[in-house]
Amino acid sequence: MVLSFEFCERRADEAATAAAGSALSNVKDRELRSEAAWRALAYQIIAIRKAREAIEERKALEVAGLIVQADADADDDGDDDEPVID
Repeated sequence: MVLSFEFCERRADEAATAAAGSALSNVKDRELRSEAAWRALAYQIIAIRKAREAIEERKALEVAGLIVQADADADDDGDDDEPVID
C-alpha cells in the first residue's frame, strides 16, 4: 500500500477530532500522538516527492548536456580518499 499525503492528512485530522472529543486524558494523549505521527508521515511524503523531482530535473539536465560532470570534477582533487597502508 502506498501512502499519499492526502491520506495521511485525513488520518491526522481524524485523530485530532478524536482527541478533541475525548474525555479521558489517556485517550486524548494517544490520539494527539497519532495525529503527530500522521502529520510527520505526510510531510515526509512531501519531502520525498520534492527530492525525487529534483533528481529527475537533474537527470534531465544531464541528458540535455547542461550539467557536465560537475560532481565528479569537484571530487577529483588528486587526493585519494583511501588511507595509505605502509
